[in-house]
Amino acid sequence: MNNAQRKSSKDRGIIERKLKTGETVFDVRVWQGGRAVLIAGFRTKELARKMYRRAKVDQDQGIFKPEKYQRRGGPRCTPAVMTVKQYADKWIEERRRKYKPTTWESYRSILTYKVIPALGHLSLLALDREQVKEFLLDELERKTLTGKEISLKTVRNTIKVLSRVLNSAHLDGLISQNHARDLKDLMGSPTEFLVVPLSTDEEQRFLQAVRAYESEWYPFFFLLLRAGLRIGEALALRVEDILFNDRQIWVRRMWSKGGLQDNTKSNKGRRVDMSQKLTEILRDHIDRLTRKAELQWKPSPTWLFEGLGVLPYTQQHVRRSIFHPILKRAGLRKFRIHDLRHTFATRLLTQGDSRGVTLKYVSTLLGHKSIAITADTYTHLIPGNLRWAVDLLDESPSSNDCCEACGRPLLGTASATATQDRVAA
Repeated sequence: MNNAQRKSSKDRGIIERKLKTGETVFDVRVWQGGRAVLIAGFRTKELARKMYRRAKVDQDQGIFKPEKYQRRGGPRCTPAVMTVKQYADKWIEERRRKYKPTTWESYRSILTYKVIPALGHLSLLALDREQVKEFLLDELERKTLTGKEISLKTVRNTIKVLSRVLNSAHLDGLISQNHARDLKDLMGSPTEFLVVPLSTDEEQRFLQAVRAYESEWYPFFFLLLRAGLRIGEALALRVEDILFNDRQIWVRRMWSKGGLQDNTKSNKGRRVDMSQKLTEILRDHIDRLTRKAELQWKPSPTWLFEGLGVLPYTQQHVRRSIFHPILKRAGLRKFRIHDLRHTFATRLLTQGDSRGVTLKYVSTLLGHKSIAITADTYTHLIPGNLRWAVDLLDESPSSNDCCEACGRPLLGTASATATQDRVAA
């Protein structure tokens, strides 16, 4: 063999072969302990090269394990024949311990009932972007058994799970790219569908309805409106979590379908400030619970919102047996319990901008992992509230160092500094 016919160094160990279908695939062969380890069935030479480089690096570091790649003598399930279903099943099982039980079950359900029926039969390598886009568009047009359209949030969750599966396959070197990425332009902005805060009038009518039909639950719903807690976080509160001296709530656990979780959704506890009215209502609520326990010769209450047994009520019970009947009996429009949390955040941002309430502060109260989540979710709801700020650019300082258009102190002036000091105080 002359030099022209000799393989380049990057292609050594890569074997090209033809399938009976006429398709060309590439196998990778590395030698370990005098025996060949075959990693078979890549559709492109670039994927085969990537796997070969990874195997050689492991050999150089002395950590190469043949079973990590394939069984000696032949493949277990090569990328050429591995289907989307096979990889999705493998992916979800590997992440059983990574996600919370409710999250894991939600992802498993999405894969089982949506992704796999539509794409599961396809070869992982045969899957392309057009097929993923077609699947997304079909989901957007699909309707429920009652004829209602599938919510945008449901479709986004489906694509999110599919994207995570394909991203994992890409990192494993099984496919060249994640075809489910960057498809948000097909769905539009989700915020107008996901965030529907209550108006001031709706909030008052809702609280009046709670007092009229389920008065013992008034502290619970008032807490959601004034502290912005998730329903699972509120149900998991203990009496000891209400810090009256600091006027704060210590949020550090969650009650969900998977049981009592010793952490929140963002995997970190937080302290949420209480308003004076909320402080009074919760103090009266705890006093009533304590008196009730004493009259019944029971220990002091553990949970802030006690259930029938030793644990709090479930989210499902609160929604179906308490919340939805209140809305129906009061003739209120249908909204979600989570919209009470959105109302809290939106009200803080719209009414607190002139008093120094920052997006970071609201994000901290809500327990978001990143301030970007808060910004993407809520800022579109408050356009124009700071329009006076750009008016300052058109004004020249007047005799009293205030904007002639809005009367606010101009930046960098003594009056502006005094205003800032008052806000800080």
